[in-house]
Amino acid sequence: MDRFMTGRATPAALAAGAAATGLPDTASGAVQPQYRRVAALVTLVTLRTPRANPCPPARPRPPSHQQRRPVDEPFAIAVRARSRVCGRGRPGADAPPPFVLDRVTVRRAGRLLLDGLSAQIPGAACTALVGPSGAGKSTLLRLLNRLAEPTSGVIRFRDRPLPELDVLELRRRVGLVGQQPVLLTDRVVDDLRVGRPDLGEDQAAVLLERIGLPAEMLGRATAGLSGGEAQRVCLARALAVGPEVLLLDEPTSALDAESAQAVEHTIRDLVADGLAVVLVSHNAPQARRVADHVLVLRSGGLVASGPADRVDYLRKAT
Repeated sequence: MDRFMTGRATPAALAAGAAATGLPDTASGAVQPQYRRVAALVTLVTLRTPRANPCPPARPRPPSHQQRRPVDEPFAIAVRARSRVCGRGRPGADAPPPFVLDRVTVRRAGRLLLDGLSAQIPGAACTALVGPSGAGKSTLLRLLNRLAEPTSGVIRFRDRPLPELDVLELRRRVGLVGQQPVLLTDRVVDDLRVGRPDLGEDQAAVLLERIGLPAEMLGRATAGLSGGEAQRVCLARALAVGPEVLLLDEPTSALDAESAQAVEHTIRDLVADGLAVVLVSHNAPQARRVADHVLVLRSGGLVASGPADRVDYLRKAT
Protein backbone atom coordinates (compact mmCIF):
# COMPACT_ATOMS: atom_id res chain seq x y z
CA MET A 1 0.00 0.00 0.00
CA ASP A 2 2.87 2.37 0.78
CA ARG A 3 4.13 2.19 -2.78
CA PHE A 4 0.72 3.10 -4.10
CA MET A 5 0.46 6.05 -1.73
CA THR A 6 3.87 7.52 -2.48
CA GLY A 7 3.36 8.57 -6.07
CA ARG A 8 3.93 5.41 -8.12
CA ALA A 9 0.26 5.15 -9.09
CA THR A 10 -0.59 6.21 -12.62
CA PRO A 11 -2.81 9.23 -13.29
CA ALA A 12 -5.51 6.88 -14.58
CA ALA A 13 -5.49 4.88 -11.35
CA LEU A 14 -5.66 8.01 -9.23
CA ALA A 15 -8.36 9.47 -11.44
CA ALA A 16 -10.45 6.37 -10.69
CA GLY A 17 -10.44 7.33 -7.03
CA ALA A 18 -11.04 10.97 -7.81
CA ALA A 19 -14.00 10.17 -10.05
CA ALA A 20 -15.56 8.01 -7.33
CA THR A 21 -15.59 10.91 -4.85
CA GLY A 22 -15.89 13.93 -7.13
CA LEU A 23 -12.41 15.20 -6.28
CA PRO A 24 -11.20 17.97 -8.58
CA ASP A 25 -8.95 16.99 -11.45
CA THR A 26 -7.24 18.80 -14.28
CA ALA A 27 -8.51 19.04 -17.84
CA SER A 28 -6.24 16.15 -18.77
CA GLY A 29 -7.73 13.94 -16.06
CA ALA A 30 -4.70 14.01 -13.72
CA VAL A 31 -5.51 14.30 -10.04
CA GLN A 32 -4.22 17.44 -8.37
CA PRO A 33 -1.37 16.74 -5.91
CA GLN A 34 -3.29 17.73 -2.77
CA TYR A 35 -5.87 15.04 -3.51
CA ARG A 36 -3.56 12.16 -4.48
CA ARG A 37 -3.62 10.34 -1.12
CA VAL A 38 -7.41 10.45 -0.89
CA ALA A 39 -7.80 9.35 -4.50
CA ALA A 40 -5.44 6.43 -3.94
CA LEU A 41 -7.43 5.23 -0.94
CA VAL A 42 -10.73 5.53 -2.79
CA THR A 43 -9.32 3.52 -5.71
CA LEU A 44 -8.56 0.70 -3.28
CA VAL A 45 -12.07 0.99 -1.79
CA THR A 46 -13.54 0.85 -5.30
CA LEU A 47 -11.88 -2.50 -5.89
CA ARG A 48 -12.82 -3.85 -2.47
CA THR A 49 -16.49 -2.80 -2.46
CA PRO A 50 -18.50 -6.02 -2.62
CA ARG A 51 -21.11 -6.52 -5.28
CA ALA A 52 -24.19 -8.67 -5.26
CA ASN A 53 -23.35 -12.19 -6.41
CA PRO A 54 -26.27 -13.73 -8.34
CA CYS A 55 -24.57 -17.13 -8.45
CA PRO A 56 -24.50 -19.62 -5.60
CA PRO A 57 -21.07 -20.08 -4.00
CA ALA A 58 -19.08 -23.16 -4.92
CA ARG A 59 -19.69 -26.07 -2.56
CA PRO A 60 -16.61 -26.49 -0.35
CA ARG A 61 -14.60 -29.69 -0.66
CA PRO A 62 -11.81 -31.05 1.50
CA PRO A 63 -8.38 -29.76 0.43
CA SER A 64 -6.31 -32.06 -1.74
CA HIS A 65 -2.89 -31.87 -3.38
CA GLN A 66 -4.14 -33.64 -6.46
CA GLN A 67 -7.32 -31.68 -7.08
CA ARG A 68 -7.86 -27.93 -6.92
CA ARG A 69 -10.98 -26.47 -5.36
CA PRO A 70 -13.71 -25.95 -7.99
CA VAL A 71 -13.80 -22.49 -9.51
CA ASP A 72 -17.01 -20.55 -8.81
CA GLU A 73 -19.07 -19.22 -11.69
CA PRO A 74 -18.44 -15.44 -11.53
CA PHE A 75 -14.73 -16.23 -11.61
CA ALA A 76 -15.00 -18.71 -14.46
CA ILE A 77 -14.79 -16.19 -17.30
CA ALA A 78 -11.20 -15.54 -16.31
CA VAL A 79 -10.09 -19.13 -16.40
CA ARG A 80 -12.14 -21.15 -18.86
CA ALA A 81 -14.47 -20.85 -21.83
CA ARG A 82 -18.00 -19.70 -21.07
CA SER A 83 -20.53 -18.01 -23.35
CA ARG A 84 -22.90 -17.34 -20.46
CA VAL A 85 -22.17 -17.14 -16.72
CA CYS A 86 -25.06 -17.78 -14.34
CA GLY A 87 -27.56 -16.14 -16.69
CA ARG A 88 -25.98 -12.69 -16.36
CA GLY A 89 -25.66 -12.25 -20.10
CA ARG A 90 -21.88 -12.28 -20.24
CA PRO A 91 -20.59 -11.80 -23.78
CA GLY A 92 -20.89 -14.77 -26.09
CA ALA A 93 -20.41 -15.21 -29.81
CA ASP A 94 -23.96 -14.02 -30.45
CA ALA A 95 -24.15 -11.55 -27.55
CA PRO A 96 -25.51 -8.03 -28.07
CA PRO A 97 -22.97 -5.21 -27.84
CA PRO A 98 -22.22 -4.36 -24.19
CA PHE A 99 -21.71 -0.67 -25.03
CA VAL A 100 -23.69 1.59 -27.36
CA LEU A 101 -22.66 5.24 -27.77
CA ASP A 102 -25.15 7.72 -29.19
CA ARG A 103 -23.87 11.15 -30.37
CA VAL A 104 -21.35 11.45 -27.55
CA THR A 105 -19.55 14.78 -27.28
CA VAL A 106 -16.84 15.78 -24.79
CA ARG A 107 -15.61 19.36 -24.31
CA ARG A 108 -12.93 20.27 -21.78
CA ALA A 109 -11.51 23.76 -21.20
CA GLY A 110 -12.83 24.95 -24.52
CA ARG A 111 -11.40 21.99 -26.45
CA LEU A 112 -13.52 19.51 -28.38
CA LEU A 113 -12.21 16.05 -27.44
CA LEU A 114 -15.02 13.93 -28.90
CA ASP A 115 -17.47 15.22 -31.48
CA GLY A 116 -20.89 13.54 -31.73
CA LEU A 117 -19.49 10.00 -31.74
CA SER A 118 -21.91 7.12 -32.29
CA ALA A 119 -20.62 3.54 -32.18
CA GLN A 120 -21.10 0.07 -30.75
CA ILE A 121 -18.59 -2.09 -28.86
CA PRO A 122 -19.25 -5.72 -29.82
CA GLY A 123 -19.36 -8.55 -27.29
CA ALA A 124 -16.90 -11.46 -27.22
CA ALA A 125 -14.45 -9.47 -29.34
CA CYS A 126 -11.42 -7.23 -29.03
CA THR A 127 -12.19 -3.71 -30.23
CA ALA A 128 -9.14 -1.54 -30.92
CA LEU A 129 -9.38 2.24 -30.62
CA VAL A 130 -6.78 3.59 -33.03
CA GLY A 131 -5.80 6.90 -34.57
CA PRO A 132 -3.18 9.64 -34.22
CA SER A 133 -2.22 11.19 -30.88
CA GLY A 134 -4.92 13.51 -29.61
CA ALA A 135 -7.66 11.77 -31.57
CA GLY A 136 -9.74 11.06 -28.43
CA LYS A 137 -8.93 7.37 -27.87
CA SER A 138 -8.12 7.57 -24.16
CA THR A 139 -10.99 10.01 -23.58
CA LEU A 140 -13.39 7.47 -25.09
CA LEU A 141 -11.95 4.65 -22.99
CA ARG A 142 -12.35 6.71 -19.79
CA LEU A 143 -16.00 7.34 -20.59
CA LEU A 144 -16.76 3.62 -20.59
CA ASN A 145 -16.30 3.22 -16.84
CA ARG A 146 -17.09 6.81 -15.90
CA LEU A 147 -13.59 8.06 -15.23
CA ALA A 148 -14.87 10.91 -17.40
CA GLU A 149 -18.35 12.12 -18.27
CA PRO A 150 -19.67 13.21 -21.67
CA THR A 151 -20.78 16.79 -22.20
CA SER A 152 -23.73 15.50 -24.22
CA GLY A 153 -24.97 12.26 -25.73
CA VAL A 154 -25.73 8.90 -24.13
CA ILE A 155 -23.59 5.84 -23.39
CA ARG A 156 -25.49 2.63 -22.60
CA PHE A 157 -24.11 -0.46 -20.92
CA ARG A 158 -26.32 -3.52 -21.28
CA ASP A 159 -29.10 -1.21 -22.52
CA ARG A 160 -28.92 1.08 -19.47
CA PRO A 161 -27.57 4.65 -19.53
CA LEU A 162 -24.37 4.77 -17.48
CA PRO A 163 -25.65 7.37 -14.97
CA GLU A 164 -28.34 4.86 -13.90
CA LEU A 165 -25.65 2.41 -12.73
CA ASP A 166 -23.78 2.58 -9.45
CA VAL A 167 -20.31 3.78 -10.39
CA LEU A 168 -18.45 1.33 -8.14
CA GLU A 169 -20.47 -1.59 -9.45
CA LEU A 170 -19.84 -0.42 -13.01
CA ARG A 171 -16.07 -0.33 -12.44
CA ARG A 172 -16.13 -3.91 -11.22
CA ARG A 173 -18.11 -5.04 -14.26
CA VAL A 174 -15.92 -2.96 -16.56
CA GLY A 175 -12.29 -3.39 -15.47
CA LEU A 176 -9.41 -1.13 -16.47
CA VAL A 177 -5.70 -1.88 -16.87
CA GLY A 178 -3.52 1.13 -17.63
CA GLN A 179 -0.20 1.70 -19.37
CA GLN A 180 1.98 1.42 -16.27
CA PRO A 181 1.46 -1.40 -13.76
CA VAL A 182 0.31 -0.24 -10.32
CA LEU A 183 0.87 -2.88 -7.64
CA LEU A 184 -0.97 -2.27 -4.38
CA THR A 185 0.53 -4.81 -1.95
CA ASP A 186 3.82 -6.48 -1.09
CA ARG A 187 3.08 -10.00 -2.37
CA VAL A 188 1.64 -11.21 -5.66
CA VAL A 189 -1.10 -13.30 -4.04
CA ASP A 190 -2.22 -10.35 -1.91
CA ASP A 191 -2.38 -8.14 -4.99
CA LEU A 192 -4.75 -10.59 -6.65
CA ARG A 193 -6.96 -10.42 -3.55
CA VAL A 194 -7.32 -6.63 -3.53
CA GLY A 195 -10.71 -6.78 -5.22
CA ARG A 196 -11.55 -10.27 -4.05
CA PRO A 197 -10.38 -10.98 -0.48
CA ASP A 198 -11.91 -14.49 -0.51
CA LEU A 199 -9.75 -15.62 -3.44
CA GLY A 200 -8.16 -18.95 -2.53
CA GLU A 201 -4.56 -19.76 -3.38
CA ASP A 202 -5.66 -22.45 -5.80
CA GLN A 203 -7.85 -19.95 -7.65
CA ALA A 204 -5.04 -17.40 -7.60
CA ALA A 205 -2.71 -20.01 -9.08
CA VAL A 206 -5.20 -20.71 -11.88
CA LEU A 207 -5.37 -16.97 -12.60
CA LEU A 208 -1.60 -16.70 -12.88
CA GLU A 209 -1.47 -19.67 -15.22
CA ARG A 210 -4.26 -18.07 -17.23
CA ILE A 211 -2.15 -14.99 -17.92
CA GLY A 212 1.03 -16.95 -18.57
CA LEU A 213 2.80 -16.82 -15.20
CA PRO A 214 3.77 -19.82 -13.04
CA ALA A 215 1.80 -20.55 -9.88
CA GLU A 216 5.05 -20.44 -7.92
CA MET A 217 5.01 -16.65 -8.29
CA LEU A 218 2.16 -16.27 -5.79
CA GLY A 219 4.54 -15.86 -2.86
CA ARG A 220 6.94 -13.51 -4.64
CA ALA A 221 7.44 -9.92 -3.58
CA THR A 222 5.83 -7.47 -5.98
CA ALA A 223 8.87 -5.19 -5.67
CA GLY A 224 11.02 -7.72 -7.54
CA LEU A 225 8.78 -8.19 -10.58
CA SER A 226 9.82 -7.15 -14.06
CA GLY A 227 7.63 -4.70 -15.98
CA GLY A 228 6.06 -7.50 -17.99
CA GLU A 229 5.38 -9.62 -14.91
CA ALA A 230 3.87 -6.67 -13.04
CA GLN A 231 1.59 -5.79 -15.95
CA ARG A 232 0.30 -9.36 -16.13
CA VAL A 233 -0.30 -9.40 -12.37
CA CYS A 234 -2.41 -6.25 -12.82
CA LEU A 235 -4.30 -8.03 -15.58
CA ALA A 236 -4.91 -11.04 -13.32
CA ARG A 237 -6.05 -8.74 -10.50
CA ALA A 238 -8.61 -7.15 -12.83
CA LEU A 239 -9.83 -10.59 -13.92
CA ALA A 240 -10.19 -11.84 -10.34
CA VAL A 241 -13.42 -9.88 -9.86
CA GLY A 242 -14.98 -11.37 -13.00
CA PRO A 243 -15.44 -8.32 -15.25
CA GLU A 244 -17.74 -8.43 -18.25
CA VAL A 245 -15.59 -5.98 -20.22
CA LEU A 246 -11.87 -5.27 -19.91
CA LEU A 247 -10.50 -1.84 -20.88
CA LEU A 248 -6.80 -1.78 -21.80
CA ASP A 249 -5.03 1.56 -22.22
CA GLU A 250 -1.89 0.73 -24.21
CA PRO A 251 -1.04 -2.12 -21.84
CA THR A 252 2.16 -3.14 -23.68
CA SER A 253 3.62 0.29 -24.43
CA ALA A 254 6.26 -0.02 -21.69
CA LEU A 255 7.02 -3.73 -22.19
CA ASP A 256 9.72 -5.56 -24.11
CA ALA A 257 8.73 -7.59 -27.17
CA GLU A 258 8.51 -10.93 -25.35
CA SER A 259 6.34 -9.56 -22.52
CA ALA A 260 4.13 -7.71 -25.02
CA GLN A 261 3.61 -10.91 -26.98
CA ALA A 262 2.57 -12.74 -23.80
CA VAL A 263 -0.02 -10.05 -23.02
CA GLU A 264 -1.34 -10.20 -26.59
CA HIS A 265 -1.76 -13.98 -26.34
CA THR A 266 -3.64 -13.54 -23.07
CA ILE A 267 -5.99 -11.00 -24.68
CA ARG A 268 -6.78 -13.38 -27.53
CA ASP A 269 -7.42 -16.25 -25.11
CA LEU A 270 -9.76 -14.11 -22.99
CA VAL A 271 -11.73 -13.03 -26.05
CA ALA A 272 -11.98 -16.65 -27.17
CA ASP A 273 -13.47 -17.42 -23.75
CA GLY A 274 -16.17 -14.78 -24.21
CA LEU A 275 -14.75 -11.61 -22.67
CA ALA A 276 -15.22 -8.26 -24.42
CA VAL A 277 -11.98 -6.24 -24.59
CA VAL A 278 -11.48 -2.60 -25.60
CA LEU A 279 -7.86 -1.80 -26.43
CA VAL A 280 -6.28 1.61 -26.99
CA SER A 281 -3.17 1.19 -29.12
CA HIS A 282 -0.82 3.35 -31.17
CA ASN A 283 0.76 0.15 -32.46
CA ALA A 284 -0.92 -0.71 -35.79
CA PRO A 285 0.76 -4.13 -36.16
CA GLN A 286 -0.43 -5.03 -32.66
CA ALA A 287 -3.97 -3.93 -33.47
CA ARG A 288 -3.89 -6.11 -36.60
CA ARG A 289 -2.74 -9.10 -34.56
CA VAL A 290 -5.13 -8.71 -31.64
CA ALA A 291 -8.26 -6.84 -32.71
CA ASP A 292 -11.44 -8.22 -34.25
CA HIS A 293 -13.09 -4.83 -34.62
CA VAL A 294 -11.62 -1.34 -35.03
CA LEU A 295 -12.80 2.21 -34.36
CA VAL A 296 -10.61 4.82 -36.06
CA LEU A 297 -10.69 8.26 -34.43
CA ARG A 298 -9.34 11.54 -35.74
CA SER A 299 -9.78 14.98 -34.12
CA GLY A 300 -12.48 13.60 -31.83
CA GLY A 301 -14.57 12.10 -34.63
CA LEU A 302 -15.15 8.53 -35.77
CA VAL A 303 -13.79 8.33 -39.32
CA ALA A 304 -13.91 4.55 -39.91
CA SER A 305 -15.02 1.35 -38.22
CA GLY A 306 -15.37 -2.31 -39.03
CA PRO A 307 -13.54 -5.64 -38.96
CA ALA A 308 -9.81 -5.22 -38.40
CA ASP A 309 -8.85 -6.86 -41.69
CA ARG A 310 -11.05 -4.46 -43.70
CA VAL A 311 -10.19 -1.09 -42.19
CA ASP A 312 -7.80 0.84 -44.41
CA TYR A 313 -6.14 2.63 -41.49
CA LEU A 314 -4.69 -0.66 -40.23
CA ARG A 315 -3.97 -2.08 -43.67
CA LYS A 316 -1.91 0.98 -44.65
CA ALA A 317 -0.22 1.71 -41.31
CA THR A 318 3.20 0.29 -40.49
